[in-house]
Amino acid sequence: MKSYRYMRGLFTGTALIVLAFRAETVAQLKPGAFEPTWESLKQYQPAQWFQDAKFGIFIHWGVYSVPAFASEWYPREMYLRGTDAFNHHVATYGSQSKFGYKDFIPMFKAEKWDPDHWAEVFKRAGAQYVVPVAEHHDGFAMYGTALSPWNATRMGPKRDIIGDLAKAVRKRGLTFGVSSHRAEHWWFMNGGVQFDSDVRDPEYSGLYGPARPDTIQPDQEYLKNWLARCKELVDKYQPQVFYFDWWIEQPAFAPLLQQFSAYYYNKALDWKREVVLNYKNTAFPDNTAVLDIERGRLKEIRRLPWQTDTSIGKKSWGYIGNEENKSAGEIVDILVDIVSKNGCLLLNIGPRADGAIPEDQEKVLLDMGTWLSVNGEAIYGTRPWEVFGEGITREQEGMFSEMRSLPYTAGDIRFTKKDNRVYAVCLDWPGESLRVRNLKPRANSVITLLGYGKPLEWQWSQTGGLHISLPPQLQREENRPCRYAYAFKVEGERAIVADKPAIRVDGKTLGTRTVFSDTLRVELSSATPDASLFYTLDGSSPTDRSRKYERPVILTESGTVKAVAVKNGFVESMIAETEVKKTSNVKSIAYKYRNSSKYGADGDLSLADAERGTVDYNDGKWLGFEGDDLEATIELRTAQKVQTVCLGCLEDQNAWIFLPTGMEVSASSDGEHFLPARTVEYGDARPGGKALTKEFCVEVNSENTRYVRVRAKNVGVCPPWHKSAGGKAWLFVDEIVLR
Repeated sequence: MKSYRYMRGLFTGTALIVLAFRAETVAQLKPGAFEPTWESLKQYQPAQWFQDAKFGIFIHWGVYSVPAFASEWYPREMYLRGTDAFNHHVATYGSQSKFGYKDFIPMFKAEKWDPDHWAEVFKRAGAQYVVPVAEHHDGFAMYGTALSPWNATRMGPKRDIIGDLAKAVRKRGLTFGVSSHRAEHWWFMNGGVQFDSDVRDPEYSGLYGPARPDTIQPDQEYLKNWLARCKELVDKYQPQVFYFDWWIEQPAFAPLLQQFSAYYYNKALDWKREVVLNYKNTAFPDNTAVLDIERGRLKEIRRLPWQTDTSIGKKSWGYIGNEENKSAGEIVDILVDIVSKNGCLLLNIGPRADGAIPEDQEKVLLDMGTWLSVNGEAIYGTRPWEVFGEGITREQEGMFSEMRSLPYTAGDIRFTKKDNRVYAVCLDWPGESLRVRNLKPRANSVITLLGYGKPLEWQWSQTGGLHISLPPQLQREENRPCRYAYAFKVEGERAIVADKPAIRVDGKTLGTRTVFSDTLRVELSSATPDASLFYTLDGSSPTDRSRKYERPVILTESGTVKAVAVKNGFVESMIAETEVKKTSNVKSIAYKYRNSSKYGADGDLSLADAERGTVDYNDGKWLGFEGDDLEATIELRTAQKVQTVCLGCLEDQNAWIFLPTGMEVSASSDGEHFLPARTVEYGDARPGGKALTKEFCVEVNSENTRYVRVRAKNVGVCPPWHKSAGGKAWLFVDEIVLR
């Protein structure tokens, strides 16, 4: 009841804020094309320059680049007791009451910063627009704001970073934008109010902000200041991109988002420039701004233009000393996939505190530019074709989905179009020939590989589709026009292709791998009516001379099922493939709580497939439970003596994954009457370092055991010392071993 009254009061207060801003908006509105309503804002048309650009540069650079530890969230985590950043800070700089985040500002000198060099690198990288972070969550503005003395023109570099970079970028014909992450500043430093730190000192409140709980909506004073800072950026720098981070989707921001959008779009009309406003999740309705997906992609073509933002660095957006970078080849594949689905890629770099771009990140950018100098015709100014692509790699979707994505192969092709030309981009070298099912060339079409001057030989057949022959000299990598994805230019049309078969068990479509116990009844189907299905079980590629599917296939051993759909007048389908593996000792596993659909490994029997997960929680081997315990009942094939039960677990605190706090194990001969549980407590979660796997074992010493019940206790919520304190914690498990 107390919780209900609190929430009711919170949302009542939010409603008052909304009404106050609505009244202020109406009073101040000037005549213009846009009014601060969603209905009016739906008149917005995405910028044509943006739809043509495809590739931009994002920049996270600020005071957090000085400690260069953990991530750009260092200013928050250094005030969260128990975190690596907290411990590192105390060991390196002393207590937070004596040396706080503010004390890094004089060390942020940007003495090697050359905006012209940056702009030249971005130009050579093939980027078309540049978006530096004007203010991150830390509250330090990288521009000359009149609303706070805590900015780069008065402290640290004592330069207008945003203004100087805008001049250098525009001088080279690139489009300039800005990013505001200030919304999160409401709560970002709140760990510092829990103990003796300089966050408590009113003298520094202008930098550290309200430091309130993130469960409380921002107050009117904070919201007014947030809106004023956003408008100030628009007025000072006339950015053609304005990027918002995620926390603006809070209810209190809704009327301000409408007011700011109308202000920005009307300013753009005055400037006679097209602009883009980026948002995440559901902060804006469709057709009012441009969706951005952080470190993730889409499975299909989106009618409206969209954007992915990701970083060269895998660990952090800002500079850190032990970063691991994506390769240029990885990023090229990501770019091609995004463009094929009507998106743009905003690629982040993290410069050092002195203003130098790390050499390894600069090399990635220049390698990207080399690829685009050859293949830019298949990227810039293109639009999606009738299908985005074809291939064997299953797509992941949504925010942070790149962490679960598999690398692309030579069997993966993406399409773009421009005028009457279609570009088929193969995401790895295809070998002596390239097969494309969806694209039928015109009779007189000349097919070329971008960067290779000679026409290529090709053949088209009704069943096999397009086969492009690649000359012997190109089989040597040094003779190829580029090193990564390979773009083939074709004049042609959409071919009619049979739909890829679905491999199902009990009506459920299987993924790339599944585990079973006794028998598996496999059914095949295709959405193409009257298509004939052919299959193999030994891993070989099926053809119309393989076994024809006429009834469900009963499997009793491990193997690989592959299937193809064939129909007269159609190009044969892509091959469907699923590896099936039989367990040796376990008959079934039943769960009290369901695992997350994102981390389902290979089904319920994944814990008994004799394959262990690695420290990479995206390796497809882990069952992930968000906030819930693992509570599983394992049925063995035969009754036997069980001495010890062991469970493999993962810890990766940077991904909110914690080891269990305890285990309970009990045994039964009939599945109804279980011996008293053996319980082992491991204690509360403690701050950890790098990701690790660990096996937890409990002695049972049970005779005639047919059933084993295992419970691994989840931390539940992230501990107070964790950067995501209060958020749901993950428990990742793989492989139950009975000895």
